[in-house]
Amino acid sequence: MLRRIAKFHQEVFASPITFHTIILDVVRLTESLRSGLSKNSLILIGEMSGRLPKQTDYELFSLLPSVMKKCIDTNLFLSEEAENTLGKLVIHCSESKVVSSLIHYSNINKKSAIANTKISNAFGKIIDKLGGQIWKIKDVRHFILALSNFSSNASSEVRLSARKALKLLGSFTEKQNLEMLLKRIISETHVKKIMPIIYSGDEVKPPVDEVVVEKVPRPAQTARTTLPDLKVPPLRQLPATPQKSESPPPPPSLTLSPGKVSEKVLEVETPVKKKNEPPPKELEEINENYFLLDAKEWKIRYDAIHSTSALAVKMQD
Repeated sequence: MLRRIAKFHQEVFASPITFHTIILDVVRLTESLRSGLSKNSLILIGEMSGRLPKQTDYELFSLLPSVMKKCIDTNLFLSEEAENTLGKLVIHCSESKVVSSLIHYSNINKKSAIANTKISNAFGKIIDKLGGQIWKIKDVRHFILALSNFSSNASSEVRLSARKALKLLGSFTEKQNLEMLLKRIISETHVKKIMPIIYSGDEVKPPVDEVVVEKVPRPAQTARTTLPDLKVPPLRQLPATPQKSESPPPPPSLTLSPGKVSEKVLEVETPVKKKNEPPPKELEEINENYFLLDAKEWKIRYDAIHSTSALAVKMQD
């Protein structure tokens, strides 16, 4: 509904108080957990910056933090739309207010490499938009210092985007004039740090993800070198040795006459049964009754004593 009103009835947003209250509601909707609602609110911010640029300038300090927060979101459905919205804000709104808002956000979130990359890309778009007029914005000193710090950042993506922006800055101004302008706004240490980056002949290396590996043609196959035939003397054969049979010798055959067979050979060992020794079944029953004597129920203990006494009488017989 708000998108339709912004497109066909822009007079509704003429009052700054009304526009401010609507912007606060839109910022609150960008934080919604429903991705479709959050994306539509980002689209609305981009459309408002194109149709109502003067009113949007006054609300940049409340709009840009929510947009940047969605730019670094892991959800691509939202982060891509947030980048488009940030690009529209950079194009349609005043550059000085965009730069001051982005610098304020970068000072708060210094450790976020993704946020610094998005900010340096936005700075490059501002340089491309203004060209040589970039020196007339209010916060040009903080603008150059931010790019200088980004160019030596630990993240390779931040360094790449910052160096691209600095090279673009050098393409719009001559070397002598650029050095003079830089010395007016920043210290000599930062100037010595920036100038080699701007006018270096080496191209900035892309990040690892964007490196294109060129296919190197294979060298032509050369003919294989053949080694000369070496004459090897024949091996001398050793005399054959008789092989021993591995099978053990057969046992000697015993031939005993029937008269000499001893009685010990014919004796067969028979197990001697001890007296009064219970058979194995009775022993098992005695062991079972022994464990049943520890039962909690008296009936089980009584039965165990009775069966044990019966076994004792049986074994006596």
